[in-house]
Amino acid sequence: MERRAGGGGALRGGHGSAGTCVFPSHLRLLLFLPLLLAMAAVPSSATTEAQLRAAILSPTPQVLVVDSDITLTSNLPDVVCPDLTIQGKCRRRLCKIDGRNRYSAFSKVRSITVTGMELTRLRSSGALGAPAPAIKGQSNGGSQIRLSNVRISDSRNARGRGVVELSEGSLTAVKTVFSGNSAEVGGAIAIAVDARLEATDVQFLRNKAADMGGAISAFQTVLNCTKCVFDRNEAGSIGGAVRIAGPDGAGAFFFSCKFSANKGTGRGSKGGAVYVDRLDASLFGAKFCKSSFAGNTAKNARGATVTDHVWIAMTKENDEDAKILFCPRRPRTGITIPDPLYRPNVVDTCAGCP
Repeated sequence: MERRAGGGGALRGGHGSAGTCVFPSHLRLLLFLPLLLAMAAVPSSATTEAQLRAAILSPTPQVLVVDSDITLTSNLPDVVCPDLTIQGKCRRRLCKIDGRNRYSAFSKVRSITVTGMELTRLRSSGALGAPAPAIKGQSNGGSQIRLSNVRISDSRNARGRGVVELSEGSLTAVKTVFSGNSAEVGGAIAIAVDARLEATDVQFLRNKAADMGGAISAFQTVLNCTKCVFDRNEAGSIGGAVRIAGPDGAGAFFFSCKFSANKGTGRGSKGGAVYVDRLDASLFGAKFCKSSFAGNTAKNARGATVTDHVWIAMTKENDEDAKILFCPRRPRTGITIPDPLYRPNVVDTCAGCP
């Protein structure tokens, strides 16, 4: 028995079965289109959070090729893998590891290489001295961190040091961007105690530190930056972009870098772009070779905004042989040397620059 319905549809029955709706082909396509689109958006080979966790927990070296975004559902575990490589392969864009403003990524790493990835919206626990939420080296030092074609963005360590943190090891970054990150000290990177930072073609944009080192806080470390951009970073007290200090092993070398619109935001802040203090004379001190400064500011004791590029806080406790070099010459304004005894230590020369 067959009973036809209007509009071309049919309701069929027979053999004692319940009626079954039969839709025209164009309606069936519309019904299944959302499902087809969802299936196309998630490739069958999509890298999963479970695969990332398995690589992290492996006792042997691992190379994980990531071909899709990974959204975290909890903090990643401490890294067990002795040599971990994460390679993003998302065609014309960076693959993402997204912490959803809740979770952290790589902690207690011994050796990690990250390429073609964006680490974004990562968060520390919020506890005092909490570890960095993006990448944290081992507490006992010696970690090796290598970044190439990476973006670390919009991550936060509200009461700790940096979103990338390292001591007694090395951090190498090439063609990498740190943007919109924040921490109490070192808005993007906090590096300390016999560590070394090598940055080439790296951009530090809009990072913030509540206290010091809006983009980088470096203590008793060697800092080498080549063709780096520091733009619109800020710190509450010292070093709107960079704070460098430490009489035993601290040196800073900036080659063809740009410092623009960085600022100290607190009343009496110092070093709108760079704050330099207690440098190791055996490493010469600090060199600004063919680097430019524009629009960097701080607030004086009265709260007024003043031009402030580099604050050189040398004191009698420092080694008197430490030098601050500007090539070809220092800016006409915005270089502050509070102790006149150390004004001869600030030199306009290209000797020692490449």
